[in-house]
Amino acid sequence: MQPSDINILVVDDDNGLRESLTLFFKALKFTTFAAKSGNEAIGVIKQNPSIQIVLSDIRMADGNGIDFLKEVRKSFHRELKFFLMTGFDDLTLENAYAYGVDGFFSKPFSIGTVRDCIQQSFLKKNHLWSRRPANSDITVKRNYPGFLSMCQANDISFGRSGVFFAMKFDQPRLGDMCSFQIELKDLKPCRVIAGFGVVRWVRKEAVGDLPAGIGVEIIYLSQDCREHLIEFMDAKSDPATIPLK
Repeated sequence: MQPSDINILVVDDDNGLRESLTLFFKALKFTTFAAKSGNEAIGVIKQNPSIQIVLSDIRMADGNGIDFLKEVRKSFHRELKFFLMTGFDDLTLENAYAYGVDGFFSKPFSIGTVRDCIQQSFLKKNHLWSRRPANSDITVKRNYPGFLSMCQANDISFGRSGVFFAMKFDQPRLGDMCSFQIELKDLKPCRVIAGFGVVRWVRKEAVGDLPAGIGVEIIYLSQDCREHLIEFMDAKSDPATIPLK
């Protein structure tokens, strides 16, 4: 994909930051659009359905970034990538991923980090999840009679690009590398779902009906299960990248 094939929308009510980001992406030869609020951005997307990437602030007067994200996930194609940026504690990481965010940047952030995440987001999961990390900080193991039993279990849940594991004790830290091994006794569609991911959030104790546990963004799946699990995750109707439970 050529840089000019990338269509990005920058949404921020800070005129200086919005203009700086717009100029930066234009210098990379991206096709760039801009809006100063969530409501204005909805109109821009409707008029320009070729937009593939949204980089949005959260705290804005005329349509905040949270409502904007929810509307995008409700009304527009699933392939649209949505990244949030904020300088405030407006949103927990677990809620951001539950709403379907693809990346989360806290101000002040490195523009290079934003660029790298955006470029990486265009890689297909089959390629993106093919590089196995050398080691992990924690290993999660689960056993189920079969794939359907796993899907119905209350201690695990897959999203569009991550997984929730219920876990009360020996929880990892934010940013730890987590490996997982999920054995399916009926061997369908594979014997073991094995992979690695980065711990994006930790819920240390139950909150209402949300059990203690961790949210993991997948970065690797073993070849034996990769194709089947990607197909399953891509077919999910829930917009969550990592489910709350």
